[in-house]
Amino acid sequence: MSARINFLLKPIQPGYTLDWERFLIELSLGVVCTVLAVFAWSKQMLIVAAPCALIGVCCLGLVFFRLPASLYPG
Repeated sequence: MSARINFLLKPIQPGYTLDWERFLIELSLGVVCTVLAVFAWSKQMLIVAAPCALIGVCCLGLVFFRLPASLYPG
């Protein structure tokens, strides 16, 4: 009798994410998008620069908003 193999991948359900993990993800995404926006602006590619700048500003804004809340909980 042949063994039955399930080839479908099951999604992984993470239990929780730590505050510093979210902080590092938002910081790295903000830095990457900001650098991409500056490069696109210098090459006069406004269709790429505007969305990247918006995403970079939002991510860095979340980082600077979350930083005091992480340092001084309560």
